[in-house]
Amino acid sequence: MGRPPSILLDQVEDVIVAMLDSIPGKDTHWSRASVAARPGRSKSTIGRIWKRSDLKPHL
Repeated sequence: MGRPPSILLDQVEDVIVAMLDSIPGKDTHWSRASVAARPGRSKSTIGRIWKRSDLKPHL
């Protein structure tokens, strides 16, 4: 069964919407660190969100 997810679906949506609705400042693309700094999530959590959502902002 596994442990319950530590981040809720609405929080995942907030991360994705924030990335799509804004630009990463002076950088050319979002990095895990820059996204993690905004909503207060860890870099590894952002990486898991990107993997599950099949997001590849570096491409």
